Amino acid sequence: MATITVENILTEAVIGVEDWERTKPIPLLATLTVSYDSSAAELSDDVAAAVDYATLTQTAIELIRASSFRLLETLAGRTADLILDRFPPVTEAAVSLCKPGIIPEAAAVRVTVERRRTSGNSGQNSSVRNQ
Repeated sequence: MATITVENILTEAVIGVEDWERTKPIPLLATLTVSYDSSAAELSDDVAAAVDYATLTQTAIELIRASSFRLLETLAGRTADLILDRFPPVTEAAVSLCKPGIIPEAAAVRVTVERRRTSGNSGQNSSVRNQ
C-alpha cells in the first residue's frame, strides 16, 4: 500500500457564503492524499502501474477552478469523489482545502474531507474534519 500526498497546491475558486466572496475567485491551497495498492508499480517500476500524481493534481485543479460552491466541505467532497471516480486504483482519498486569511484573527481556515471506496460505490463513506 502506498500513500501519495500532494501538498499546498495553489489554485483559486469562487467559493464562500458571503456576497463579497462570490464576486471573484479567491486563493485556495489544496492538499490531496490518496492511498492505493502499489505492489504492481513497485515490482514493475512502471508509471503506468502507479497513480500519476501530475494527472491527479491537474484533475483536482480543473474541478476546483471551475467550481462555484458556497462551502469548502462541498468542494472538498466533490473533489474526493472525482478522484475515486477517475483513479480506480485509489482506495482512499482525502482533500484538504485552505482559505488563507479569510478570518482576520486566523492565518487560515482548512476543511478536510475523506472518502473511502467501498464495494459497489466510489466513496459513499466519508468524513469531514474542520481544522
